[in-house]
Amino acid sequence: MKRAPLLACVLTASLLLPGCSLFDRESTIKTYPAAGTGYLRVADSKRYLQFEDGTPFVMIGANESMTWPDMDGAYLNANPARTEAYFQMLREHGVNTIRVMAEYSQDGQHNLEQPLGTFDPLMVAYWDQIFQLAEKYDIYVLLTPWDTFWMNENWGINPYNAANGGPAQSKHDFLTSPQVMEAQKNRFRFLIDRWGGQKNLLAWEIMNEMDMWWEATPTEIKAWIDEMSTFVKTYEQQKWGKTHMITASTAKAVPDGVLGEVVFNHPNLDFANTHLYAEPAVNNPTNAIDAAISFQQDILGAQTMMKTPKPYTDTESGPITSWITDRDLDHEYFHNMSWAHLMAGGAGFGMRWPYLEPHTLTETMRDYQQAMAAFARTVDWSKFASHNLHEELRVDQANVLPFGSGDGKQAIVWLLQDTRTREASTIQKAHVTVQGMTSGSYEVRFWDTYKGVVLSVATQETADDGTLTIPVPDFGKDLALHILPRE
Repeated sequence: MKRAPLLACVLTASLLLPGCSLFDRESTIKTYPAAGTGYLRVADSKRYLQFEDGTPFVMIGANESMTWPDMDGAYLNANPARTEAYFQMLREHGVNTIRVMAEYSQDGQHNLEQPLGTFDPLMVAYWDQIFQLAEKYDIYVLLTPWDTFWMNENWGINPYNAANGGPAQSKHDFLTSPQVMEAQKNRFRFLIDRWGGQKNLLAWEIMNEMDMWWEATPTEIKAWIDEMSTFVKTYEQQKWGKTHMITASTAKAVPDGVLGEVVFNHPNLDFANTHLYAEPAVNNPTNAIDAAISFQQDILGAQTMMKTPKPYTDTESGPITSWITDRDLDHEYFHNMSWAHLMAGGAGFGMRWPYLEPHTLTETMRDYQQAMAAFARTVDWSKFASHNLHEELRVDQANVLPFGSGDGKQAIVWLLQDTRTREASTIQKAHVTVQGMTSGSYEVRFWDTYKGVVLSVATQETADDGTLTIPVPDFGKDLALHILPRE
C-alpha cells in the first residue's frame, strides 16, 4: 500500500489518515545519547541534569544496597559475574542511576570503618569493583556515606558511639559535635581521595534523612550542612580540580521553615532531595492512583519553596508501612508514581526502595523503566526550563487526571485514567488544554508509557492568547504527550 506523505500523517478526529505509517514519523524523532562526557551537573535549564558536554540526563533507577540480591556478588568476590550481569541488565533496561549507601550497618559486619578511622579493606575492594562496573555500563552512583537507619537502630555497636571508642557521647552529637564532624571529614577525605575522580559518581548525598535520626534542631542541621558541604566542595576541588554535585535528603516530603530553606535553597546543595513516604497513599497504598496524586502535590510544593529553580528528585519512596502483596497492584503503583514524578517536574522518575521479596525490583518494573528511558531520551532536558503546570493544564473529562510541566515553549503531559470510583474503560474524544504557550505551531507526540513507543504524532496551532487545545487519541490506562515547537 502506498503511504501518505509525511506531513499529512496527522491526527484527524483522533485517528490517523488512511495510508499513514507511524514508522516513518517515529524514525525522524531525535534521541539523545544515554551518557555524555565529563561530570554530571545541573542543566542549563536549572530543573534537570546534563553532562559537561551538554548531553541531557534524568535519573532512572532505584535504591540498591551492597547486601541485597545481585549487588552482593562483588563483596568478598563471592560472585562477581552475577553482579556484573546485574549491571548489564540495568543498562539494557535504560537504568542510569543507583542510589547506594557506602556501608550497611544492620549486621555490624559491613561498616566502612571498623573501628572508626580504619577503613575496612574488604569494603574498599567492594567499592572499587562497583565503580569499575558503573563506568563500564554507564551507571551513575548517588552515594551517601552513612547507613543512618541502621546506625540508629544499632547505635550500641556503632563505631561512632563513645562506648566503642568513637567521639559521640549521644546520637545528638552526630550532627553537632566538633569531634564527630572531624571524624566525618576524615571519611569524606577517604571517599574523595579514592573515588572522587570518578565520572560515574553522580553526586554526594552528604546526609540521608538529616531531619530524622539525630535529635538535632533545624538550626543545628543547617550548621552541619553549612560546614560539611563547604568542606566537601573545597576538598574535592583541591584534590581533583572540579567537583561533583552535592545533595542531602529529608524524611519530610516538603519541609518548611529553616529546614525547608536548607533543602530547597541552600547554595551548596545542587539539587533538592526529599523522601516521599509521608502520605498513606505512598506508604500504605490501597490503590494505584492516590500515590501519583500525592507525588504531584509534593513536587508542586517543592517547586513553590524554591526561591530560584533547581532540580528536585525523590530518592526514597515505596510501600514502607505495608508491603504490597498484590503484584499487579504493585506494578501499577510503581508505574504511576514514576510517571507522575517526571511529569510533575521531577528530575527523573523517582527512586523506589524495593520493599519486595527478594529485595529487588521485578522484571515487569524493569520493563517499565526501559519504556521510561525510551521517552526520556527524546527530550532535551538541558534546555527545558519547566515548572509544574498545575494552574495551566486542564482536561475536559472528569475521570482523567492531568499531570504536566512546561516552560511556555515545550511541555510534557501525562493523562491518567482515574479508576478509584469507576471501572476502567477506553477514554474517548478527550481534549487537553495547555495555557501560556508561545504562539505558533506545535508537534504533539503521543506515547504508550508501558511499551515506550510513539503511538501517533499530530500538529496543533495555539489560539491567539497562547492556549493550546489538543484532541487526544483514544486511550486506556494512561497516555503521555510531548509537546514541542514544529521545526
